[in-house]
Amino acid sequence: MKYKIEMEKRGALVSPVVKEEQSELRGQKFINRAKINQEVFDTEDAIADNAKMISLMFSTIIRMYETFTDTQKGRLSAEDKALMEYTFAKFQETQTRADLQLSQEGTDLIDKILTRQQKVTDIIKDLNA
Repeated sequence: MKYKIEMEKRGALVSPVVKEEQSELRGQKFINRAKINQEVFDTEDAIADNAKMISLMFSTIIRMYETFTDTQKGRLSAEDKALMEYTFAKFQETQTRADLQLSQEGTDLIDKILTRQQKVTDIIKDLNA
């Protein structure tokens, strides 16, 4: 970011104020974000979707790890294996929002999240073309 100092009048006084220069890229990001907010989802929904995606990815990684043979798991250092198995066990003890929604909506949840992500990508591609 670039900054500039401007003199600003405040009542009878004039004092220097530091202001951020708006770059073309920053302006484009603002336009992209506004359009995404209007057409796809707001910041809170984006955060919720990202949390659900992380949860779904963790579940997938755990399932993949469970298919490993003892020989494959043995290739991990003892510390890595212990950390992974501890993390996986803790994760499996915790019901996440994605778990709840997946049990209610099934794969429609995945479709909804990925459809939103595709819309975001389409907006960015269209606006930056």
